[in-house]
Parts: sequence; C-alpha cells; structure tokens
Amino acid sequence: MSQYEIDRQRHLMRVDEATRENLVATRPLVEPRLDAVLDAFYAFVQSDPDMAQLFASDEAMERARQAQKCHWLDTLFAGKWDSGYVDTVKRIGRAHVEHGVTPDYYLAGYAFFMDALIDIVLQAKRKRPQEAAAMLKAVNRSVFMDLTTVLHSYFDLEREKRQDAAAENAQDFETGVAVIADRLADSVQRMQASADSLHETAAHTSENAQSVSDGAETASANADTVAAAAEELSASIDEINRQMAQSTATSREAVEEAERTSGVVADLSNMADKIGEVVRLINDIASQTNLLALNATIEAARAGEAGKGFAVVAGEVKALAQQTARATEDIDRQVASLREVTGGVVSAIGGIRETIGKIDHISSSIAAAVEEQGAATRDIARNVQEAAAGIDGMRGGIAALSGDADSTAEVASSLRGDSESMAGETENLRAAMGVFLDRVRASA
Repeated sequence: MSQYEIDRQRHLMRVDEATRENLVATRPLVEPRLDAVLDAFYAFVQSDPDMAQLFASDEAMERARQAQKCHWLDTLFAGKWDSGYVDTVKRIGRAHVEHGVTPDYYLAGYAFFMDALIDIVLQAKRKRPQEAAAMLKAVNRSVFMDLTTVLHSYFDLEREKRQDAAAENAQDFETGVAVIADRLADSVQRMQASADSLHETAAHTSENAQSVSDGAETASANADTVAAAAEELSASIDEINRQMAQSTATSREAVEEAERTSGVVADLSNMADKIGEVVRLINDIASQTNLLALNATIEAARAGEAGKGFAVVAGEVKALAQQTARATEDIDRQVASLREVTGGVVSAIGGIRETIGKIDHISSSIAAAVEEQGAATRDIARNVQEAAAGIDGMRGGIAALSGDADSTAEVASSLRGDSESMAGETENLRAAMGVFLDRVRASA
C-alpha cells in the first residue's frame, strides 16, 4: 500500500490534525493500562483452541504481544501515518498472511481492544464527556483506518499469494499439459508411423499372398500332374509285375525243358557209348575176319589150283573185312564226334540252367523291387492327393489372409486418418491451453 493510498484512507476516515491531537492526548491514559489489556487479550486467545494454534510457542506469542504494543503506542496513538506506518502495515499484513491469521480473528482482536479503550477513556474522562467523546471518536477513526489499511495490505498480499500460486499452478499445469501434449504428439507420430508400417506390411502381405496363391495354383496343377503320372506309373509297375511273373514262369518252364533235354542228351550219350562198344566189337570181328582171310589166302596158295576158288572167297572176305574196318572207323569217328557234341550240349544245357537260374533270381529281385516301387508309388500317389487337398485348403487360407490383409490396409488407412485428426486436436489442445492459462493469469 502506497503513501497516496494511506492519505486517501485518512481522508475517507476523516483522520485530520484534530484527530491526531486527540490520539496523542489519549496515549497517556492508555499506556499505563495497555499491558493489562494485552494480558487479558492473550488470555482470551489461549482460551480459544483455534486462535491459540496460530502461535507455535510462548515465545512467538510474546513477540506478537510486543509488536502489537509498539504498534499501538508508537504508531497509532502517536498519530504517525508516514512511510514508517506504511512499512508497519505491510509487515503486519504479511505476518497475518504467513501465520494464517484470517480477518475474522484480526477484527475480533480489534473489537476486544475497542472495548478496553472505551472503558479506559470513559473512566478517565467520566466527568468530561465532551473530551471523552472527542477522544473516542479519534480512537474509533484511527482504529478503523488502521483496520482498513492492514486489511488492504492483507488482501493485497493474499492476492499476490493467490497470483503466485495461480502462476505456479498455471506453470505446473502448462508444464504438465505440455509434457502430455508432447507425449501425445510423439504417440501420434508413432501411431502414424505404425499405421504407415501396418499399411505397407498389409500391402506386402497382400502381394505375397497373391504370389503364394499363384504358387499354390501351380503346385495344385503340378500335384494333379504328379498324381496322374503316379497312377500311370503304378499301372506300368503292375504291368511289369505281370510280365515279370510271366517271365519267371517261362524261365522255370525253360529250366524244366532244359532238364528234359539234358536227360535226352544223356540217353543219346549212353547210346553213343553202346554204339561205340558195338563198333569196337565189329572192328574186332573185322580184324579177326581179316586175319582169317589172310590165313585162308595163305592156305589157298599152298593148295594151288585147288585153293584158287577159296582164295577168291578169302580175298572178298578180306576186302569186306577191310571195308568193314573202314566203316567202323568212320562210325567210331562219328560216335566220338557225337560224344563231343553231346558233351557240349550237356555243358551248354548246364550253362543254360545256371543262366536261367540267375535270370530267375534276378527276376525275383526285380519283382520284389518293382513291388516295393509299386508300394512307394502308391504312397506317393496318396501323399500327392493329400498334398493336393492341403494345397486346396491352403488356397482357401491364403484367400482369407488376402482378405484380412485388405481389411488391415483399410484399418491402417483409418488409423492414419485418426492419427492425423488427433495431431490436429493436439495442436488445438495446445492453443486452448494457452488461452486458458492466459485467462487464469489475467484473473489471478
């Protein structure tokens, strides 16, 4: 509160020079009894729990008592309303604000003192009522001026306190909201980035789903082709099995036929041996005949003319014996050749039997392998059919995935739009917050 405002209050309260003189004249009446009045007042304060708690200790109460006594005697009843009074009023107002002394307590204290001052003046001037009235008017005006001045200072300090608190709260609010707004803006940016990433991912997913769908289509066609080929292969394997079974049967028949042929050749070899024996017998007979013919020729020569006819017969017999010998030699060569041939045939038939046995074994192995291949082929065909069914299911899943990707792209676009709207609302929030804080600061 300024000196101008103090002078203005003096004018409004009609605190003039006469009032100051009456206050100075009243001081000697008040000073001797002021300690008793203060004792009574602070006893009253201590009797009220709410008022008593305004003082942290007895020392604090004593300091308040001395300050109050000094204010009344050295300022109020001295009629000093200069710069010192302004400082005192500000100090009192600040003390009241700091210690939580509300105006009702302050007014209660002044009411207590007014009662005491009225008693003091009336007792001292009971025979001079006009002087008493003048003194009481001066005291009344001075007290109300002091009340008004202190309360002005009190309210100014309270307003400053509220303004400081409001400014601090506004600053805290602005800082807090700014942090929230910044976080919100960051979240919006991340949301926009996530929306863009989600949209891009959805687009890639859709493209990949289409590629996979095309691949599944190709795989399905290939699976159908493989299934058809597997069926044809299975049919071919069945035909091979049939032919291998027929080949095995034929091989076994050939073995049996070779067995029979081998028996016939063996019989033929035995007959050749017997023929050889007969030929040897004939050859022996021819040799004996030739020897007999030679002896007959010798005897015929000895007989002379009588033996000529016998010599002719002996010559014929000898010639026949020689011819028989040559024939038997030829037959023997033929029998030997036959033996050689039959031996070769027997050996060849043995080789044929061994070869056919190997062929039969190989055929059996091939038949077993073909049977295993047939089982594997049937498994392949079954697996291919199952794979084809799985591919069909996968195609349905891919179609659903593609639809989900499209839906995700739409959601991402919507999310992008919402995040942009939120970014705009964030800026609106900043602007509204600035307007609100300006109003708060202006009204504080």
